[in-house]
Amino acid sequence: MEVIVGKTAGFCSGVQRAIQGLRKRLGERKGLYCLGEFIHNPEVIETLESLGMIVVQDIESIPDGLGIIIRTHGLPREVLDRAVEKGLEVFDFTCPKVKKTHHLVI
Repeated sequence: MEVIVGKTAGFCSGVQRAIQGLRKRLGERKGLYCLGEFIHNPEVIETLESLGMIVVQDIESIPDGLGIIIRTHGLPREVLDRAVEKGLEVFDFTCPKVKKTHHLVI
């Protein structure tokens, strides 16, 4: 089998948009919490953490009234409802194409 390696690689437009938007937010405000991985790229996650993003695995780990980042793949409706109950400020970076798919499924 022949493997052909591309000359360049990158992120889709939804991920590019999300990274740019989150970097801007982290420049304005430190200590934003992300429930799970923002994107599936350890190097980018490390960079975002160095800018102030805090990754947690459970919404209950986020102190009430702080900020939650919605990752590029979105979150279940129940989790978003819980974020509102906790008074979290929501920064939604769900990819527009993923969001459209979620709406179609509903």
